[in-house]
Amino acid sequence: MKKRYLFLCFLSFILFEISVLAQKNGYYIPLDIQQTYQKQTRNAMGMPGVNYWQNEVNYSIKAELDSTTTFISGTAEIHYINHSPDSLDRLVFNLYQDIFRKGNSRDWDIGLADLHEGTEINRLEIDGKEVDTKNNRKFYRQGTKLIVKLQNSIAPTDTTIISIDWRVMIPQTRTVRMGKYSDSVCFVAYWYPQLAVYDDIDGWDMISYNGSVEFYNEFADYNVSLTIPAGFAVWATGTLENAYEVYHHNVYERLNKARQSNEIIQIIRKEDYTNNEVLKSDSKKVWIFEALKVPDFSFGVGKGLLWDASGLIVDSSSKRSVLISAVYPEESPNYNQQPDPRYVTFQKTRPEFEGDLTIVVFPFTKELKRTPEVIANEIGQHLAAHFPIIKRFNVVKGFLNFLIDDSYWMSFYNNAVDNSQFGRCKTPNGKHIVIEYSSPNTNKPLHLGHIRNNLLGWSVAEILKANGYQVTKVNLVNDRGIHICKSMIAWQKWSQKSPSEVGMKGDKLVGSMYVKFDQELKKQTAEAIALGAPEDSAAKNVALMTEAQEMLRQWESENTDVRNLWQTMNSWVYAGFDATYKRLGVDFDKIYYESETYLLGKSLVLDGLERNILQKKQDQSIWCDLTTDGLDEKLLLRADGTSVYMTQDLGTAQQRFENYHPEKMIYVVGNEQNYHFEVLKLVLKKLGKDWAEGIEHLSYGMVELPEGKMKSREGTVVDADDLMDEMINTARLTTEELGKSKDLSESEAELLYQQIGLGALKYFMLKVDPKKTMLFNPTESIDFNGNTGPFIQYTHARIKSIIRKSAEAGIIFNPQANIDEIAPKEKALLKIAHEFPAIVKQAGENRSPALVANFMYELAKEFNQFYQASPILKEENTELRNFRLGISIFTSNILKTAGNLIGMSMPEKM
Repeated sequence: MKKRYLFLCFLSFILFEISVLAQKNGYYIPLDIQQTYQKQTRNAMGMPGVNYWQNEVNYSIKAELDSTTTFISGTAEIHYINHSPDSLDRLVFNLYQDIFRKGNSRDWDIGLADLHEGTEINRLEIDGKEVDTKNNRKFYRQGTKLIVKLQNSIAPTDTTIISIDWRVMIPQTRTVRMGKYSDSVCFVAYWYPQLAVYDDIDGWDMISYNGSVEFYNEFADYNVSLTIPAGFAVWATGTLENAYEVYHHNVYERLNKARQSNEIIQIIRKEDYTNNEVLKSDSKKVWIFEALKVPDFSFGVGKGLLWDASGLIVDSSSKRSVLISAVYPEESPNYNQQPDPRYVTFQKTRPEFEGDLTIVVFPFTKELKRTPEVIANEIGQHLAAHFPIIKRFNVVKGFLNFLIDDSYWMSFYNNAVDNSQFGRCKTPNGKHIVIEYSSPNTNKPLHLGHIRNNLLGWSVAEILKANGYQVTKVNLVNDRGIHICKSMIAWQKWSQKSPSEVGMKGDKLVGSMYVKFDQELKKQTAEAIALGAPEDSAAKNVALMTEAQEMLRQWESENTDVRNLWQTMNSWVYAGFDATYKRLGVDFDKIYYESETYLLGKSLVLDGLERNILQKKQDQSIWCDLTTDGLDEKLLLRADGTSVYMTQDLGTAQQRFENYHPEKMIYVVGNEQNYHFEVLKLVLKKLGKDWAEGIEHLSYGMVELPEGKMKSREGTVVDADDLMDEMINTARLTTEELGKSKDLSESEAELLYQQIGLGALKYFMLKVDPKKTMLFNPTESIDFNGNTGPFIQYTHARIKSIIRKSAEAGIIFNPQANIDEIAPKEKALLKIAHEFPAIVKQAGENRSPALVANFMYELAKEFNQFYQASPILKEENTELRNFRLGISIFTSNILKTAGNLIGMSMPEKM
């Protein structure tokens, strides 16, 4: 016992030391992961900690498939057990099937035939209380997510019972991963409302499914009853519980034999159909399946199909086995026929195996009726015999790993090292994209949230240009409305001084007035409530708010005094914005102003009303009825004739299309506006604007701070200018402390601090997937080790130092090289560099600068390993020295090109 105790203590000490060393040696650990260490839900080895938890879900589903209409209708009772320490104020469901919903974003084109209105939720009860599915504040969709705000939170350890009825259509034309493949075959992958994951890092998983992201599901238990038309058999996740009731006794016996055998058993044969010995009867049947501790449940139905299967023991101690099945038509293609390209998947070889490239052969086993190892060896032998670049191959189960000959990597290097455009598309593709970002209000200065928006929009524009698109970068300034009237009223009452008189930037002065208005409004509201005014309407009726509303009406009536003040205060804001934009390094090809587009929006609304597309209510307000589209009614003009945000967005979109006729109009706006852009697209389509199909909302998560969220009206935002000052000052202190600027002149050092500070800010903002909410930590972003901008910048400066020293030593560099055998670290660096064009392409397709940013980190990290393992200037072999110097130059060029795509400057010296 004592030895066991000492061993456990020693093991704990080792794990602690590994964690500390990881921090000391610069291995980047994101803040949210560090917090799990503190909460002890996870440890530094990636294992669950002592406080780790997972929520529990149990599904009982009854569903029916109509093979004629391909609709699935179902009802489910879901038991959800909250094992987390948090009280949950909402439930989030995955509606993966809503990738086919009209208006949702997708990573690939699915055409129009299979688009539908989304999953119909016909009834929803939570703990016996019916949920109002028409209340879009408490029941709403966000991409393929369904969010339900709860009347009563789910406390830790509580169980919630959810009862839900739904209906959804299965695609018939675009059958990628699921759909009606023929009149006799249908595969159903996503079909029921599935609770999303709630975990210890992100809380609810809010990443919408666009077609290419990996699924992240809870492990759950399923009891599923499927009513299927006559003549069809069903194969599904889990175990068929009533096989004897549905299958002919011969099939049933062969199925039991297959479950207990490691040989392939033909369960359903051609002659079984001839003898009518497959199903017990031709009537409609209920198929019952049970699946325990699985992340999802899918099923396929078919008739006339053959079925081979074999058992596989997956737990040697309990002898638990699973059934491996292949179900296929008699005329299934054989090995000599061309495989479906969708089944041919390549990936990088895992580091524990020899190789550069891997083919996954598991998808071929069904058609070829052979083991993965046999198939992999046959393919490997054939390709190795016909393609000299394959040096050798090895097979690990169903993975075929190829080692690429050094001649290929040498040829790649010689062709790319001198290519200044490496990674960029050389020829324009003839397609035009307009991308809108920034979109500030003129009642406040730019803040931290605007920084993410600006950097994301600008970077996506540059990445799209690198992919051959013609890109027009636009800004829409929200320069009118009640928000600017509030600042104007406050300025009249409590300031009446210009920015120069108070020594402030114009945008900050106007922003301070907006905060002042809110403070005074709260005082008046509190006084009104104390005198008996209703709490829910008091703020709307106090004198200060009435004045602001009257000023808005005067503005729209073009009152001269109001308009003059408005122009003056906005001009102060524009000057402040311009200074911030310039410092941040973002620009625009055109700036739109909502004051110039809202009238066009009004005319579109009035035209829609005249054509009976829109409706006027009794109070004279104008609405668009979207209830048939699964949404609600949307206000487009108020009763007093004033416009709303949607009105001006309609006008801006129309004007933008008339100006450019682009293929796509991308809006870079936070994910809290997902519903707004879904409505914008629908309303424009109803107004007959076919080009609205090209509207794309690049939705991104909010930026949070360790202290919490930002609130502009309370004055608790992080000002963009102040943040940049802080970043540069932190860069100065850190750089001087590390001695990285000691050999620079004062002007060189100041430029370096600017580059490091802003580079750290941009990299930290852009390395996170846009869809994710991010936590910004300024100090963490300046670290010279780990996944940070300064680490990458230092790598670039290190290479530039090598280049300068080579010139000082009189080394004449020849970009072409001829090395017979490339060392492992040289090859590893070339392999990462080789990925750059594909990364740029993927970043453009996904609208994700994070792919470029994280590629830069991987490249810089690999170069530093190469640098430590491979002498460059001290190498005595001239040809090898030339090659290593060339790889270094090639790496620095890629880092600079990639840095340009995310707006990060690369220092020459550090």
